[in-house]
Amino acid sequence: MHGSRLLDQIPGELSRRLGSTHTVCMSSAQPVGRNHSDVTEPPPHPCQSCGACCASFRVQFYWREGERDHHPQVPPNTWQESHETQAAEPSPWRIMRGTGDKHHPRCTSLRGRIGAFVSCDVYSARPSPCRAFKASYENGYAHPRCDEARLRHGLKPLCKADWVAWHSAKQILAEP
Repeated sequence: MHGSRLLDQIPGELSRRLGSTHTVCMSSAQPVGRNHSDVTEPPPHPCQSCGACCASFRVQFYWREGERDHHPQVPPNTWQESHETQAAEPSPWRIMRGTGDKHHPRCTSLRGRIGAFVSCDVYSARPSPCRAFKASYENGYAHPRCDEARLRHGLKPLCKADWVAWHSAKQILAEP
């Protein structure tokens, strides 16, 4: 649905409430139904129709996050030791598998198709860099790394209107 407007995809009632002034900037907007009675679930979170950050950057975290007594523990089969150290001592860093490829990083815990629908196999136990990563305008501010990742995968950057539309859709669909 590249380049489309979410308003064209949101059922009648929601379109009327949002009005024509709310355009959507992201290219990954997904249809939520043909008419209001067809819609039973809110549209996916914008990150669930993206995944570009998981396939753009090295995800490096402190070794302790992969230990059993750390809560939440990053599952051992999802990371590898980082061997980028000049010292004779082992590196204190671990990286998520698949993200160490300099030219084609893609976390092995990422499932789905970037720009369509994605999920993370270890979402509840993801490492701190993943927890700290914010989507552009999710908290009201642009996030250059999110924009960079989306552009790398041919997706338009998110904008404030994307979040207004998403929050409005969730609110309207939650109404009786």
